[in-house]
Order: sequence, then C-alpha cells, then structure tokens
Amino acid sequence: DLCICHVTMRSGLGAVIFAAVAFGGAAKVQEGFRDVIASGGWHTCALRESGEVSCWGANDHGQSSPPKGNFIGVASGKGHSCAVKSDGQVECWGSNEYHQCDRPDAQFSQVAC
Repeated sequence: DLCICHVTMRSGLGAVIFAAVAFGGAAKVQEGFRDVIASGGWHTCALRESGEVSCWGANDHGQSSPPKGNFIGVASGKGHSCAVKSDGQVECWGSNEYHQCDRPDAQFSQVAC
C-alpha cells in the first residue's frame, strides 16, 4: 500500500516546512490521473488525464475547489493553488490575502506557488 502524507515541521529559525512524503514503495498514479500532483499547506491537487484538476483536503479558503477547465499543469501553495490552462492562461483559486491569486495578463507554460 502507498500512503502519501503531508508533513509539517518547524525549523530552528521558526520557518514552517511543508512536504509530501510517500511510504510503502514506488508511487503509482491512480487510473484517470496524470503524474502531476501538487501538495499545499493542508490540501493536494492533481491533474486528471482529461485536463481537469481535482483537489482534496482543507478548503477553508476555497483552495480545494478548482475551476473547470482544460489544464496542463498545477501547483499548490499554503492556502491557494494555480494551474496553467491549455491556452497558456493561468487560473488561481483559494486565499488571496497577499494577492497571490491575482495573475498577470500573460501566457505561461508552467506555474509554481
């Protein structure tokens, strides 16, 4: 069995470190998903073969409620996520407290949070 878990640690400097850790051997992508997975603070998003994004976990800021669309990449931050659409436009959802979801008007091929 494979368990993908969120790990939260505090460094000696007070910084919070988030990571996804896999236990139990080689990871296998569930049928219907591409091998694109993005872990945020308390949520995770994955890209489906259809191009849709699915998210799960915490949703207190809407970070697990992706918009509909055909996407080619996804990234997750602490309380938000962003994805690149097939036309190069970026869509972001979730917390916008620091304007992290205010995307520039441009075309992109990748996104990182």
